[in-house]
Amino acid sequence: MSVSSKINKPNSKDIKLPEKVSYGLGNFAANLLLTTANTYMVFYYTDVVGITAAVVGTLLLVAKIIDGLFDLGVGAFLDEQDDNGREKARPWLKRLAVPFGIALILMYSVPDFSSGFKTVYAFVTYIFAMFIFSAISVPYNTMISLSSTNPIERSELSSYRNMLGSVGGWGLTVVTLPLVVFFGNGRQGWFFLAVIYGIIASLAYLLCYRNTKERVVAVSRVTDTGKLRDKIKVVSKNRYWWIVLVIMVLTFITAGLGGVNVYFAKYIMGSADYVGALGTANYIPMILGSVVLIPLAAKFSKKTIVMSGLGLNTLGCLVILIGSHNVPLIIAGNVLKGTGSAAIFGLIYAMFGDTVDYGEWKFGKRAEGLTFSAGSFSEKIGSGIGVIILGFALNIGGYVGGKAVQTASALQAINFIFIYLPLLIDIICIVLLMFYGLDKMYNSIRADLDESAKYQA
Repeated sequence: MSVSSKINKPNSKDIKLPEKVSYGLGNFAANLLLTTANTYMVFYYTDVVGITAAVVGTLLLVAKIIDGLFDLGVGAFLDEQDDNGREKARPWLKRLAVPFGIALILMYSVPDFSSGFKTVYAFVTYIFAMFIFSAISVPYNTMISLSSTNPIERSELSSYRNMLGSVGGWGLTVVTLPLVVFFGNGRQGWFFLAVIYGIIASLAYLLCYRNTKERVVAVSRVTDTGKLRDKIKVVSKNRYWWIVLVIMVLTFITAGLGGVNVYFAKYIMGSADYVGALGTANYIPMILGSVVLIPLAAKFSKKTIVMSGLGLNTLGCLVILIGSHNVPLIIAGNVLKGTGSAAIFGLIYAMFGDTVDYGEWKFGKRAEGLTFSAGSFSEKIGSGIGVIILGFALNIGGYVGGKAVQTASALQAINFIFIYLPLLIDIICIVLLMFYGLDKMYNSIRADLDESAKYQA
């Protein structure tokens, strides 16, 4: 079965600045849940709620496995929708904006009951939050492919996505702990903080919905089978999708390890107050880098830019390694890593969009939902693995929540998570990206698809 797609102005540039900014607000909203969970979830569960690090690690491991399967189901559901020319992804932002905010609040509302009840409540609310995150994020990410077929425009959407997400991430690292203290600390502080974040997230998604538009409408889609495993088989033939997927999982493992910042600042740098400085050093370059990335994406290939970003990440890790007890060097290393991350996260979703077109051209089938479900899958599985590694590494190192002075093995575990593991991940991603050759082929692929669309329109 052949598949093609058509738009009003094939491969044209139709998206104006307000729409690009509004699209970025979706990732701003997403980060209010995901970045907060990645950065503070383990700390909240261990030091505020009182669940042991080992139990937290197990809880998150099981939750991520269940949730990863749900991601694929959401993607398959999107592909199966009989939209009859109507938008199929954007409406879900409106439908799930409020449930998203509620899920965020519930996640930080663990009551002070028995240990068993707290663990069950944490597990259920965490799973629920991640389910809602999947249900809204897969359609949101898919919109890159459905908003335009122009590769530069897709790169710009991806850049604005990263820019606004970085603004949210930076704000979280700077204001979260002070706001928790302002609202009374402990459970009360985290609850009121979650209420504020939940309201802001819901409003951001609604604005994203109101000011964006889908332009790419498939003439036909993958409808020859209703079995999820058959759809997965089709997408799994796409080698470039695999490369982007693995790189995404690995880079989001690094994001999931971001929860170590609280521990690194408190026990290695000497004060938890440095958490804001670490976040600022990382996110400000990401924000500024996303702005610079827009003109760069029109001149250089995605592979070249992302490879450069991974190189800057590697350099940043080495700088921190050299000056692991020197605050200025640690901050400088984080600046380099933030700059590199702008290149990676700014273009990775645009690369997913290109793999959709490659799959259509190569195999005669187009499945945006399942392809982009890999994005949400990567974010949660990768960040979940990172959080799990953090929990188990702290437990193995002998970390004791709330203790003023930690053992040498606990400090070694914190250093490994903050410096050595991200360095190893960056090197692996560089090697993987060497096998990505889609950029060289893309213009020819897009021309073939547009020509095919003329005949089937």
